Amino acid sequence: MLRAELTARYGVSFGEIVKGQAEIAGMPDGLLEEFSKRTVQVERAYQRLLADFYTREGRDPTSKEAGAMSRHAAEDTRGHKSGHGVGDLRSRWFAEAATVGVTADTLTDSIRTAAVNQPEVEQSVTVGEVIAAVAERRSAWHRFDVLQAVCDVVRPQPAVDGVHWAQMLHTVTGEVLAECVDLDPADTTTRRRGSDGRSVWIEPSARHHTSDDVLAQEEHIICWAMDAQLDPPAPSTTVNTDRLDVMQAEAAAAVAGSDRLVLVVGPAGAGKTTMLAAAVDDLTAQRRVVFGVAPTAKAARVLESETAMASDTVAKLLHEWRRTDRRPEATWRLPAGRR
Repeated sequence: MLRAELTARYGVSFGEIVKGQAEIAGMPDGLLEEFSKRTVQVERAYQRLLADFYTREGRDPTSKEAGAMSRHAAEDTRGHKSGHGVGDLRSRWFAEAATVGVTADTLTDSIRTAAVNQPEVEQSVTVGEVIAAVAERRSAWHRFDVLQAVCDVVRPQPAVDGVHWAQMLHTVTGEVLAECVDLDPADTTTRRRGSDGRSVWIEPSARHHTSDDVLAQEEHIICWAMDAQLDPPAPSTTVNTDRLDVMQAEAAAAVAGSDRLVLVVGPAGAGKTTMLAAAVDDLTAQRRVVFGVAPTAKAARVLESETAMASDTVAKLLHEWRRTDRRPEATWRLPAGRR
């Protein structure tokens, strides 16, 4: 709504939309950097908290955990109120802008020029494209996720103010959700909350929409996993269990065995990394290729350092697999001693 209102009221245009955010076109980079000191402070504090989390937990934070760390970073770096009035603040802002060669007149001219020269882009998006964009990020979603996906690709128009733009977005979002699969369909056998009509067994913030394509992919994965469990278990008998408890030893033997699929689930602090390191040692002793993948590059580096197993991201794995110039017999190159 804010972008739409600014566009309609002042005729400004916006740059590329990144994660739901966009800068006013024509804003000098130096000015943005000068007035982003607070953002830099928060980001540095967040990265410190994130590094501590990786060291402590050995995994990526969930979205809720990351959100909590981001809030803590903002709180920890918040300074005391200066007590200056609006006039004093404006004088300081003008002075800071002048240090990077920007005045009110030059800024106004830059923004107006950028708006006039903004190339016209044909805006057309289908329901299927929006669903595909949301499904690229997650397997289930709610209304806000769809709304964000629409706002990431559709720009406000000069003749549409914030109120009308919000109404249009509301209508489009409803049309997209109508084509999705509701994971909490209406029925008379389930107790439902009076506040939102959702099942009492589903938390209010839970994402409860998906698509037929996602469900088909999940069904394929589940069927493959079931087929992979048809043969009797074949755990390794050569794992060094000196540093492992009974459950860790059993899991390590399964990982280092010959089963097509092994799934190990454990809470933080259960010793999953210690178990995995023992399994990697055994697999290496068997002269079997060992390679690890993780959701992020930082998590891959942690996995690699704590298990001595060459690791990379899932995204890199998929990228290499989908390359059109990949030779059929090609494999990933592993560091010496890691095969």
